[in-house]
Amino acid sequence: MEWKNWVPALTSTGVLAALFYLLRDVFLRQVEHDIKHSFDKKLEALRAEFRESEEHLKSELRSREAEIESLRNRALSDAATRRHLFSKRSAEAADDLWGNVVSLSKAKGIARQLSAFNLNAVGKRVPTEPKLAQIFGMIAGGFDLEELNTTAAQRARPHLPEIMWALFSAYSTIVSIAIAQAKLLSAGTENVSGMMKHDSIKVILKAALPERSAEINQLAPEEYFDLLDTLETNLLSKLREFISGTEADYETIEQSAKILRAVHAAQSTNPTNAQR
Repeated sequence: MEWKNWVPALTSTGVLAALFYLLRDVFLRQVEHDIKHSFDKKLEALRAEFRESEEHLKSELRSREAEIESLRNRALSDAATRRHLFSKRSAEAADDLWGNVVSLSKAKGIARQLSAFNLNAVGKRVPTEPKLAQIFGMIAGGFDLEELNTTAAQRARPHLPEIMWALFSAYSTIVSIAIAQAKLLSAGTENVSGMMKHDSIKVILKAALPERSAEINQLAPEEYFDLLDTLETNLLSKLREFISGTEADYETIEQSAKILRAVHAAQSTNPTNAQR
């Protein structure tokens, strides 16, 4: 075949090749566009789904936060109410305890009158000296043992520091023993001096007033009653500390236990059984 015959064929082939090359680029761009469009749609759908999930999560968090805040406020309100009630009851308990101290003032007065006598000596004399016994009858006359009732203070005990109860117990037990001594002396009881329980008072005072132990060791039995004012002052001081919010330390807790042990020992042998 002559070359002239190849020209149309070559021309057609070239045109087709060029056309295919151009169409290939168009096709590739269209494919890329379709892929990108599909990807963008899926991406937007995912974003929308994520935003919806995020809003749902935020809504749940806000709901939970509101619920937690409500519970917290309720708990705080309940705690505040309990603190208020506890503070109110504690204040009432302090009043009750001190009111019981005041109610024992007559018994304390009798104890202070006993301090004017040598108790060991008169305890030996009253069984044979009726007139001496009458003097103690006048001192103790008209005193009703019911006046030693400490029920109000006992009800207050759960709401007060133990040291306050311990000091009150020491105070009330000593005045109770004083009343018992006055009653025994007024009756001229045989062997009354052996029933006076001076040692019990001494042990209680040393536990309640440890800083004065050396002095207490040197006191005569009748002089023990002179320390009732100090004991009362200490109780009042602890009451004020309690009202001001001062916490008891370990040493104070230990002292409370020591006082109560001494009081218990004294009560177990006290003829009046006065700590009711």
